[in-house]
Amino acid sequence: MTRDEPTTLDQIVDRDRDELLATVAESVRIASVKAEARPGMPFGEGVHRALEHALAVGERLGFEVGQLDGYAGWIDYGQGEELIGVLSHVDVVPVGKESDWNHPPFGAEIANGVMYGRGTADDKGPLFSSLYGLKAMRDAGLRTSKRIRFVLGTDEESGWGGIKRYLETEEVPSRGFSPDGMFTVVNREKGGNVFRWVGSDASRAATGVRLCALHGGTAPNNVPDEASARLCGTAAAHERIRAAIVAATDERPNASFEMDLENDGDTVVIHSKGRSAHAMCPEKGINAVAELLRLLSKLDLEDDGATRFASLLDRRIGFDTTGELLGMAWSDEASGALTVNLGQIAVTANEAVAVLDIRSPVSFPCCDVLQQMQTVLGEEETDLDLEVQKQSEPLYVPDEDPLIQTLSRVYTRVTGREAILHAIGGGTYARAIRDCVCFGAVYPGDEITVHRPNERASIEQMILNAKVYGYALYELAK
Repeated sequence: MTRDEPTTLDQIVDRDRDELLATVAESVRIASVKAEARPGMPFGEGVHRALEHALAVGERLGFEVGQLDGYAGWIDYGQGEELIGVLSHVDVVPVGKESDWNHPPFGAEIANGVMYGRGTADDKGPLFSSLYGLKAMRDAGLRTSKRIRFVLGTDEESGWGGIKRYLETEEVPSRGFSPDGMFTVVNREKGGNVFRWVGSDASRAATGVRLCALHGGTAPNNVPDEASARLCGTAAAHERIRAAIVAATDERPNASFEMDLENDGDTVVIHSKGRSAHAMCPEKGINAVAELLRLLSKLDLEDDGATRFASLLDRRIGFDTTGELLGMAWSDEASGALTVNLGQIAVTANEAVAVLDIRSPVSFPCCDVLQQMQTVLGEEETDLDLEVQKQSEPLYVPDEDPLIQTLSRVYTRVTGREAILHAIGGGTYARAIRDCVCFGAVYPGDEITVHRPNERASIEQMILNAKVYGYALYELAK
């Protein structure tokens, strides 16, 4: 070893900073949004490319790698009986409106010390900071007695099919962390509930001003920033519709509508524009679907199954993100209040479907949410079916747990900051195994940009994260 060769974990991370940043950028440039399955690619080509890229990086860095039929991958280091896990994912949510981005969403452009792009914060940046932290720990010669495995998920944002498949047949870590939340530690995660309301009333009016189609939203866990409604039979109703749009905009200044005429004016398409946000904090967004539903309620449309479905959603959800209109404005001291996000809607001549994302406090099991949803629909005189698309029980690891104490101690020693424990509405891989929590990567006081336009991550924080994660892995595996 030469005298100038770095010997400490911190020095090695600093030496490798350009390589780490280049690796993150390579991954961000892969548009790994879930798409149609292909042979060997259960979640589409983009997600598979991101998985292969991560495994190739792990192999290049000298670690053992493997994968499970495209559903999941892993990167291994060390020897020993016990397995420590780092649970991350390579898929990302859709970008939404590209016009809302100041930098290309898959460009990984760096400006003013910040890297922009989908995945920089959730979860490609934290994944590779963790991996380079492990590399630095190894290169620094810090001895461990346990194995470490990075578990790479492939559809964390849309159903967890990959991690579920992994857990069926592969070795499960005894404890660990997911770099997919906030620093210091997220030890309380609300329950995750995704429901489909399916309207079974197929009646559709044939004359008059009527709702022919309504669409909005790209994923349940995003506040929809765009929605559109197609109204038919509107030739004599243009002024009435324009007046309603003006009134709706006056009533809610954040609302934004555009109206297009088609078929000689007998068809009108109304576009609603909002602002995206993560479903764990829907109050920070502007729900374009909710805005459009409220406008439609003012238009005196012909009464049929489509109109009644839209009216029910406006009445029972509308702009309410607290669950009050659903009779579940619940909260607890540990994790705060329940949230509701009307994430997607599709109304056509043949179907009417809305998808709700509900994050419930840790004191309320998912069965309570399901029971209340069933009660609500039972109170409505309408043909409506309830389908459970996903339920994930809350996570709560006590503050005094050794895992929490270890991660908090490392964070304070490396960053010099006081350890803070958080509760979040997001559902992460931390709840996939026992004795696992979210550890980073957003610092207290920093803006949370995940699932939003202009998602970004600080370059210096990516480097600092690698040091935090490297020391954390050493403490867990020594």
